[in-house]
Amino acid sequence: MKTPLFCLLFLLLTAATAFPQAKNAKPDATETLKQLEKRRYELMIKKDLAALREMLADDLVYTHSNGVTENKEQYLAGLASGKSVYYAVEPVETQVRLYGNMAILNGIANVDTEVNGQKTTLRLKYTDAYVKRNGKWQFVTWQSLRMAQ
Repeated sequence: MKTPLFCLLFLLLTAATAFPQAKNAKPDATETLKQLEKRRYELMIKKDLAALREMLADDLVYTHSNGVTENKEQYLAGLASGKSVYYAVEPVETQVRLYGNMAILNGIANVDTEVNGQKTTLRLKYTDAYVKRNGKWQFVTWQSLRMAQ
């Protein structure tokens, strides 16, 4: 009779000590990716090209809402030259789906931008993806479309 009681007590104590550890655990990948997305928007607005260069994969494919597709160097050059200017990016919703070392994000964002000297506010629906390489998430693709205001 003492052995089953001892086992039950042991299981209860083990379970009780596990819960505080969960509170101190690292943020899950979903939250990490949402934060990375916000960070990328901040870097675009600040034109922090050095930090963006680190975040963007060398094989980046960036398709703007007007259908123009750029690689990493073209995208960064557009930011550097002022061809593309971002004043504000407000994510309205972001959903993250994880597939091992790959994540697909779908969302809606309001974007205050200037393209080729034309200021505009866009409501975009987008899909983008990150791949984890050498322990670090890298931004590999973006595709967006304009939604009705």
